Amino acid sequence: MDKRMTKGLVMQTLFRATESKHPDKGLIAHSDQGNQYCASDYQNLLK
Repeated sequence: MDKRMTKGLVMQTLFRATESKHPDKGLIAHSDQGNQYCASDYQNLLK
């Protein structure tokens, strides 16, 4: 946990979730569209 929801924290959380759960292709990731989720690094990680 962190005091702020940074892009790095969001990316680390997504990476850990996908590494441990191995979601099926086509999974839809829902976000609140904060600037962390709009960052190109995060968008590329989703792909």
